[in-house]
Amino acid sequence: MCVSQWDKLAEEFEGSEKVVIADVDCTASGKALCEKHGVQGYPTIKTLSGPDDLDGEKYEGGRDLDSLRKHAE
Repeated sequence: MCVSQWDKLAEEFEGSEKVVIADVDCTASGKALCEKHGVQGYPTIKTLSGPDDLDGEKYEGGRDLDSLRKHAE
């Protein structure tokens, strides 16, 4: 089984009190959440600063582990 860069990032931040790495299937039960946050294309990475951040910021950086880690930190 191939582990994606996203999965590796999630493993690194597992247990963090400040950073949550999650993925949502926008074609299934996550459709309403994706619509709420304006996700229109896939894959989309959004950064939300807290529970009241309804729009978030679309991440346009690299998809390699180092770039993703730097953004999450």
